[in-house]
Amino acid sequence: MKKYILGSAALSLLLLGCAPKGNDLGGNVYDPYALNSEQKTKVVTILDTLPAKIAVDNSDNKIMAQTVGVVVGAATGAIIGYNAGGGKSGAGAGAGGAIGGALGGAGGGMVSDKKLVEGVTIIYQDGDKKLSSTQVGRLCEFKPGNAIMIITSKHDTRIQANSACQNSKK
Repeated sequence: MKKYILGSAALSLLLLGCAPKGNDLGGNVYDPYALNSEQKTKVVTILDTLPAKIAVDNSDNKIMAQTVGVVVGAATGAIIGYNAGGGKSGAGAGAGGAIGGALGGAGGGMVSDKKLVEGVTIIYQDGDKKLSSTQVGRLCEFKPGNAIMIITSKHDTRIQANSACQNSKK
């Protein structure tokens, strides 16, 4: 029973720390302000692509991991403390709960504030200018050739995928 509870707590923290983040930054994701509004669009020529890693904010997952760690750790610690006292120890349950909660919170605090997600740097030509844009996405979604670029604000460009990945896991 104890191993099951401890294993569940560890698995919960692991899953929370690995929750996908950053997919909301892809070239095909738009904020509500960009919906139903005219946006500048142009055809650009992709010259090359490079793999990129993008550090996205993971603080929400860190806070969630700490919260779950405290709750699961306190509950697990209380059960272990109670059982260690022969099933009659309220003090053992309290001490175990406090220690478990502290350890669970510390474990959840180990989740990073930043998470690396897969991205792509797209080198493209717009008229006679050569430019680049880095965005969340997979390298296989882009290939040299024409692509559509949507400009949602002065400095926000979204180059649309012009290729399909063979293994579409996304």
